Amino acid sequence: MSISVSQSGFSSKNIQGMYTAKNAAVAQPKETVTQGLKNNETDADKVQISSEAQQLFAARSSKREPGTLKIGDNLITWTMEKRVIHLDNDKDLRNAISEDINNAEKIADQIRSDYRAEYGKRLDISSDSLTWEIIGHIYPGEIAKALKKVDFLIPDSISEGLDSIIKRTKTIDMGEKGKDENRELWDEMADLPNWVQDTVKEAIDLVN
Repeated sequence: MSISVSQSGFSSKNIQGMYTAKNAAVAQPKETVTQGLKNNETDADKVQISSEAQQLFAARSSKREPGTLKIGDNLITWTMEKRVIHLDNDKDLRNAISEDINNAEKIADQIRSDYRAEYGKRLDISSDSLTWEIIGHIYPGEIAKALKKVDFLIPDSISEGLDSIIKRTKTIDMGEKGKDENRELWDEMADLPNWVQDTVKEAIDLVN
């Protein structure tokens, strides 16, 4: 059975027209891309990014890595293991505390938050106790002097404990009871009346 071209509707003229149209359709994108490249422009440059996508990208780009906290120009860093935190006692940490002693509490809070996220349970050290351990390793002498000026009966265990912290270590090892021999000292500091703690912090701030 044979079918004539004219019966099927595909004349030589139609076929030639379709061929020409096809070539034109294929050639057009190449021309556009070539022109775009000449202008240093690609399709990616022309994509319109929604505001939601921009916000998501910004959020992911600025996402804080666990074990780090940016305070001003200072990057505070630490590592964790079960029941113990190892805080880097470097220039960034000292600068952050020197700029504002209350930054020690911000660091303590973030450490506790990271620990809970990592191990699925809270670190058995209060935020106040961690705060004083951070301050105490940076300003042991200043704390002792400030406490002596406070009209309050300070337990001997605190005075003696502060006297023993003289050497500045590169890392502040902060552990739960049984993992940190100075945990009781910092717990006692955290248990002092708020006005005593505030007075000591203010005295250290004046020194800086």
